[in-house]
This record gives sequence, C-alpha cells and structure tokens, in this order.
Amino acid sequence: MGVILPAGTKLKSMRRKVEFRDCRKHRKEDFHKALAEEDWENVSQSTNVNDAVNCLERKIMDHMNKCMPTKTVSISSGDPYWMSPLIKSLLKSKSRIARSQKDRLSLINKRISDVICQNRRNFRALVGSRTWWRKTNDISQRNASSSRVTLDNASLTRLNRYFGELCHDDSYVEPTLSIIGDEVDIPSFTEQQVWNALKRIKRTATGPDYIPYWVWNDHAEILTEVITNVWNLSLSSHTWPDSWKRANINPLAKVDLPKEDGDFRGINITPVIARTFEKLVYNSQVKSLCTGLQSLVQICFFALWGRCTNALLTIQNKALSFLDRADCKAVRLFSMDFSKAFDSVKHSLLSEKLKTLPLNPYIINWYLNFLKNRKQRVVCNDFCGEWMDVNKGTTQGSVSGPYLFNIFLNNLEVDIYGENALFKYADDSNIIVPVWSEGPDTSTDTVGQFLSWSDDNFMTCNPGKCKELIIRKKRYNDQLDNVYNIPQCKELPF
Repeated sequence: MGVILPAGTKLKSMRRKVEFRDCRKHRKEDFHKALAEEDWENVSQSTNVNDAVNCLERKIMDHMNKCMPTKTVSISSGDPYWMSPLIKSLLKSKSRIARSQKDRLSLINKRISDVICQNRRNFRALVGSRTWWRKTNDISQRNASSSRVTLDNASLTRLNRYFGELCHDDSYVEPTLSIIGDEVDIPSFTEQQVWNALKRIKRTATGPDYIPYWVWNDHAEILTEVITNVWNLSLSSHTWPDSWKRANINPLAKVDLPKEDGDFRGINITPVIARTFEKLVYNSQVKSLCTGLQSLVQICFFALWGRCTNALLTIQNKALSFLDRADCKAVRLFSMDFSKAFDSVKHSLLSEKLKTLPLNPYIINWYLNFLKNRKQRVVCNDFCGEWMDVNKGTTQGSVSGPYLFNIFLNNLEVDIYGENALFKYADDSNIIVPVWSEGPDTSTDTVGQFLSWSDDNFMTCNPGKCKELIIRKKRYNDQLDNVYNIPQCKELPF
C-alpha cells in the first residue's frame, strides 16, 4: 500500500528510545583505573571455567556500569545531523541545573559545545568518502535493500521460534568424545600470544555478554594474564564456558520482499572474546591441517582462500579444458545447493569426521563441547526473544562454524572415471560433466553421487536453487534431457 502526499508536505517526525553508554574520555579513564586496581585472583585461580568466566564478566560489567552508566534518551528523525544520544543526555542534565549555578551551567555548556563541534568535524571529514555515501544512502534509503525490512514483535517472535526449531534435532545423538592418552600434550597459549590476539581485535558487533570489543583491545595489558589462564583452563578441560555458547541472532532477509520465515537468514553474534578465542585456536592448532585437507582441484574456498573469483576461475578452467578436447561437444554445469546447510549438520556425524583428522584429542573434544548445549535468541531493535536450545548445525556467524562445515564436507567427492568433477565453495557445489561425441551421458550417475552423499549425511538438496547450465560448442544443438528434474537455464548467477 502506498500513500501519495502533496508536494511540500512535512511528515511527522518519528521518535524512538535509544539506550547508550556514556564512553567519554574521562569515563574511560576511570574505567581503566578500576580494572587496573581490581583483584583478579578469583578468576585466575579458579579450576572451573564457568565460574572463572562468570566472575570475569561480572567484574567487568560492574565497573562498566559504575564508570560508564547506561542512559536512555529519545531520538527524533527530525534531529540535526550532529545530534547524538550523548548530546541529548547532556541537554537533559543541563535542564535540571538551576540558573543560579552559573559555574555548573558554564561547564556543561562547554561540554555540549565540544561534543557538537566534534560531531560536525567528523561529519565533514566523511564528505565524499565511501562511508559518507553509505550513511547518506541509509538515511535517504535511496538504495534500500532487503536487509532493512522492518519486522513487528509478532514476526520476530515467530522467527525466533523458527530459527530455534531449525537448529534442533529431535533424534539427537550425543557425540562420543575422543580418547585422550597420557602421552598427549595439553595445548596452551603464552601470554604473548593472548596479548597479540587481544590487540588485533577490531570494531565488531557486541554479543549477548554486552562487553564491547574495545574493553578487550584497550585493556589488553591488564586482562592478558587473566584471559590466558581462562583460555588455557578451557583447553585443558576441553570445556567451553556456557556464557560463550550463547548467541544473538540478527535476521537478514535473503530476498527483497520476504513473505515467509524461510526468506530470512539468521546470523549468530557470539561474544567478542569467544570469537577471539576461536580464531587463536584455529590459527595455532587447526589452520595448517584444514588448508592441507583440500586438493588443488577439489577446493573448498570458503574461509580458506576466501575469494569467489578464485572459485569461478577454477570452474572456468576445468570447463574450458574439457571443451579443448576434440571429442567433447559440450559441458554440463550443475549448480547444487543445500537447504539450510550450516543448520543441518548432525553433531554425531561431524564428531566422527573430526576424529579421522590428525588433530590433538584435546582440540577435538574442545570443538565437540563448543557445539554442545548452545543457546540462541533473536535480537532486533528493541525486541529480545526467548533463549532456544540448539543441538544441530555449526553456528553460522561464529569463527569455527565455517571451518567445521568444511571438515564435514571434506569427504563429499564426485568423480568421472577417476577424474574430479566437483568444485565446492562454502555450501554451494558445482558439478562439471563433459558430453562426449561417443559414449553414454554420465550426468545422471555423476549427480547421483552427490545426492547419495547428501542422503547418507542427512543433508537436503534444495531443488529450487539447483540449476543446470549447458556450455556448447558451435554447431552442437542436440537436446539434453533434464537430470533429476533440475531445471536448465541460459545463465547461471554466482
């Protein structure tokens, strides 16, 4: 439904409540001093990782609430560009000061003036930059995308239940842990490794622990020893803290006009410190192994070499190498797609595949505990859903999720007479089948290998997204029958 208004009609301003934390310089200095004077002995000497993390988070949040309290103000769509929640809060504080208190009024006026000037300088510095244009497009909605779809509380409640059911396995079988011998070394990190990891934390979304990235980055010299003890305790006990297993879900629309729950993708936002921990474990314990898992032909690009362009070039090279042969008349390219791939991985199957790898048993059990008893909820604007139990999938949005998914897919192989025919990129798989001038068409058998693996591993192939593209040589126009009812198309988007 649309509304047509006469030219020059001024729309009523929209107001909303905004909660923010006062993070001005003097307050951050007070927070830094409080952390430096804190006694972390209860955290460092704890033998239970859950107790240690709960104590750590409680101490940090207590100091944040004391030094940088949260405030709530009303923001209007008609406010000038330099207006911010902090200025609104200062103006609110100013209104409570009596006119007779000239010194206090002078001081707060200067603070307000300084913040306004800084906001104006920041805005002018962005003019002409990519960031400026992005903000301009967001405000004007000139390039409005599906990601800006507004949902009411009823829709968000339904999505919260949908994502929870999607990642819940009624026939869940708890994975068996890897046996750890006395000769196995316990993995651990040095304080230097932890300090480097904390200092490399960049601006990123805050998870359900409500501790922002800068707490860890700006106070690395204070928290390094504490975090080192917590992380090493987690590795030695191969146990993940329960609070780090929780994730907020940000629902993103996959189409411009979503009509059903399946048109949304749930991105998990876990605590910043948990993601940093995952990244360090991967880089130090798993990366070299995962890189070596993939052959040069059958590559799983996602999160390893990471560029779609590389995948396209590899597929193109393989197709053209077939067409260069005189007896090859065409190439059939099947684009296969799993339905809810990341959310469909059974933990029992993944555990068996993890055990076949030459990984430290402590790391294997650590990953299995990472997947156990997870919880998630939809958080969007002012809506916060109920916690839903998760016992399936590899947690899309986490650091470890894509790598675990790659390991799960590693034994997915499709070949033609001993020659590789499958190329993988994240959860998208492409099968290349040549059509020879003599001999039978092997497309049905080749695609059948893929579907057979999918059935054995409880993965569902999404028929609505599977497509076939036929690349022909000149003067070859023979009609080729559909394979497993996969529709043929003239172009294939990637």
